Amino acid sequence: MSLLRVDALTCHFGGLVANDAISFDIAHPGVFAIIGPNGAGKTTLFNMISGFIRPTAGKVFLDGADITAMPPERIAARGLVRTFQLTKLFADLTVVENVKVGRHVRTSAGIFGALTRLGRARHEEAQTDLRARALLELVGLAAMADAKAAILPYGQQRLLEIARAMAAEPRLLLLDEPAAGLNNEETASLSVLVRRIADTGTTVLLIEHDMRLIMNTADRIVVLNFGRKIAEGSPAEIQADPAVIDAYLGGVEMLHV
Repeated sequence: MSLLRVDALTCHFGGLVANDAISFDIAHPGVFAIIGPNGAGKTTLFNMISGFIRPTAGKVFLDGADITAMPPERIAARGLVRTFQLTKLFADLTVVENVKVGRHVRTSAGIFGALTRLGRARHEEAQTDLRARALLELVGLAAMADAKAAILPYGQQRLLEIARAMAAEPRLLLLDEPAAGLNNEETASLSVLVRRIADTGTTVLLIEHDMRLIMNTADRIVVLNFGRKIAEGSPAEIQADPAVIDAYLGGVEMLHV
């Protein structure tokens, strides 16, 4: 059974077809990518998969269960969690507190337990703190745990958002342009981090424009153009696909990095 199955997913905005009957499967752990020129429909597809946009037609299945009509919070509770193109951190909270916020879907003590600090609530709070600090270690922000999130430079904010998403213990992590705004060194470190996350057993699906990151990190790639899927395969197969090369305006050098 596929972890994720996207079946003929379609989205219309009035007369504009943003996505046209897109289908693909993610059947095993690893790193998967969706690429395509600007306006290809990548973020719209992510929004439909994660429940932020209701598709015009088609279905999304997670572990065989139809999640198409579910709200984002229920999808997250089932193990599909995403980040966004723009960071959405709580600037006045500390770095570790931001990560803890992401773990609320895995706690059960409730408001009453938190207020009265009953045994279960105290235990959950301690476990949440341990998990949050371990995730900060994973992304390289352990030394900044007690600093305000507002003081982090942009590259570290992107890492913090990934740590917060991981706090929800996703089986499938969607990363929307995680390298946007990063320099070459930060992008190289991000590539290592994404592979490390996959090695922990969390499958990663990312949208990205940085071809070096994609070709060095992804196991399999889906290519969109004008809202349609035009190719799917390994990085080597995608680099040699004539339709993909044409979609990138004949810029074969963009795909070979």
